[in-house]
Amino acid sequence: MNHSVSVAILLMTVAGASAPSSSFDSLKGLYNINITKVDCIADEYYCQDSVCSGIYRSTDPPMFNFSCTFPTTYTSLKMRMVTYYKYTVYRKSLIDHTEDLCAFLENRGHNPLLQIFGDYTMKYSSFEKKKCPFENGTYSFINLPLNLDLLPPSFPDGQYRFDFHLSNQFKSSYFLTQIYLTLRSKRLF
Repeated sequence: MNHSVSVAILLMTVAGASAPSSSFDSLKGLYNINITKVDCIADEYYCQDSVCSGIYRSTDPPMFNFSCTFPTTYTSLKMRMVTYYKYTVYRKSLIDHTEDLCAFLENRGHNPLLQIFGDYTMKYSSFEKKKCPFENGTYSFINLPLNLDLLPPSFPDGQYRFDFHLSNQFKSSYFLTQIYLTLRSKRLF
């Protein structure tokens, strides 16, 4: 379960506006994934000059870039990660987790899910280098790859939506990223 959650969180770090449909076969993994849409909604008051994009190549995993300039210092940021599975409509599934971003950067070890997320994603991020409080400046994830090998063999096939939401302690939204994808396991026979 922790591995599937880490992929959900990884996907939440993605930001982009209407990404083209993309397929990728993991050479080592057990899954085929088709990213059908990536939406990024940024509040220009909190997140200025936002950049959201994806890189799609048939031979490599999808990579995502996100950049946001904070116009002022933020002492508290909340991140929320939610996975949805499509039955007839999208319904919450697997994860609905909110965490203080400053506490996460100080100590990821208290939560195995966050430890996997942090160890994988922070090497592509400027968040960890700057720490709390988040002073005005640009924060980014650069060339963050989607690693399908983190999924366990029992992860259910289907259509998913992964949300990553960043807000302040009063729940004022800074940005929301939504990734829509279809996941299919590779069958042995």
